[in-house]
Amino acid sequence: MPANKYALIRYRVIDECLTNRFRPYPTKEDLRRACEDALYGSQNEHISISTIEKDIYAMRYDTVLGYEAPIEFHKGEKGYFYTDEEYTIKKVPMGEEEMEALRFASMTLYQFREMPVFQTFEQLIGKLREHVSLADDEFDKSYMDHMLFDDAHRNQGDRHIPDILRAIREHRRIGFSYSFHDPDKEEKDYLIEPLLLKQFRTSWYVIGTDTAVDRIKTYGLDRIDGLAVLEEHFQAPDFDAKDYFQHTYGISHRTAHPQEVLIKVDRSISGYLLSSPWHPSMERISESPTGDILRMELVINVDLENELMNWLPSIQVLEPVDLKDRIIKRCETAIYRNSETA
Repeated sequence: MPANKYALIRYRVIDECLTNRFRPYPTKEDLRRACEDALYGSQNEHISISTIEKDIYAMRYDTVLGYEAPIEFHKGEKGYFYTDEEYTIKKVPMGEEEMEALRFASMTLYQFREMPVFQTFEQLIGKLREHVSLADDEFDKSYMDHMLFDDAHRNQGDRHIPDILRAIREHRRIGFSYSFHDPDKEEKDYLIEPLLLKQFRTSWYVIGTDTAVDRIKTYGLDRIDGLAVLEEHFQAPDFDAKDYFQHTYGISHRTAHPQEVLIKVDRSISGYLLSSPWHPSMERISESPTGDILRMELVINVDLENELMNWLPSIQVLEPVDLKDRIIKRCETAIYRNSETA
């Protein structure tokens, strides 16, 4: 069975690591981290050691791939290497399906090359493009004639991504001045222990422990100024990002218990919502000519309320009642404000 495009990229990254004369004998963890960085950057996606083990096995023995890579483990150096120093999978002819997958993957990465987090991997992206002959202008043009990407929305906070990502990896505290959207609130200085970078819609946020109150908080990167990565290290806490946001829609985390949310939606949008669910728990529990009822299990927060408002009047909040009341109140306020004369 042909490898998917993510596996093909991992094979290329592993090959780059094994042929790097300046950093020989990479460990499984080195390979895992290199693949994770190349594919996901700081997007809170992870690659397991078992995935790397399967990749090494496939590169060695998968007859469909045809690499027959001479990968061995060096007990003395405690890392992997090619027994044939001249070997590289770049010399192995690729099938058209594999080449097409790499073309798509490299073109996708190329669209985001100017984002700070991807500039770290600019050399890798360039090598990938070079290998699949994307340097040819005519090929680039013909490919892009059939593909249209959304423009990558950038804001001034994006420039902080590389430094914050480094601080997270090295368990180092960061300090910064933070401004609020509310003009009545004064700018405030924070010292935090960064744990995670998370993107929501087009904006990036850092989640970290505010050392002044010993509580995890969320900070928008676009409101950070004077960022400094400090020399002082901190003990990494037992923090699981997926568990932390398990019952959360968006970025506004609350410690409240999750609730059952029921909404009735027009049948014309039901399929669309289910194809791009707001939360993994979203499911359709009933259908009728007047509308479908969708269910979610999550913590009520402002991001969820805003999303519900975006879909009015095509949805109706059924439960919980207090959420329904807040949506009604916001609608009444909107009607009042838009009924006033300027």
